[in-house]
Amino acid sequence: MIKRLILQRHGTALTGSGQAEDFNRKLSQSGISKILGIADIIKQKNIDIDLLLCSSAVRTRQTASLMGDKLSLAEEIYMDDLYLADIETMMAAISAVREDLNTVILIGHNPGISGLLAYLIGEYRINFSPGMLVIIDFQAESWEIAMNRAMGSLVEIIE
Repeated sequence: MIKRLILQRHGTALTGSGQAEDFNRKLSQSGISKILGIADIIKQKNIDIDLLLCSSAVRTRQTASLMGDKLSLAEEIYMDDLYLADIETMMAAISAVREDLNTVILIGHNPGISGLLAYLIGEYRINFSPGMLVIIDFQAESWEIAMNRAMGSLVEIIE
């Protein structure tokens, strides 16, 4: 069985200072435009997404909303723990996904999301730019099994 994980970094955000202000940063106009373009590409590929996992920060929620306006997202979960999450936190969230859900998108932040990609595909040269999206496939029966080092195959990078 194939599990498909889509990782996306939030779009370009307006600048801010301080931790509280960082959490509430909104997408810039260029960030919004880029996310809408990426959503159009995913829509053309007819990828059905079973679950959206998303950081609860404003810029990731905006990214998710823009993606969701173009795609059919069956279920959405927003998690405070995914805000600036490390690799282990993101892997735990994905590992907990129900087995009947085969395509999951996680929208998060750097450096964690780049680290997660490197871990899952065993490749360290890919760094997420704002808005960038990658598709990874796993030959795995469960999300827990899929969340092991170099288990994933990089299918596509969309920028």
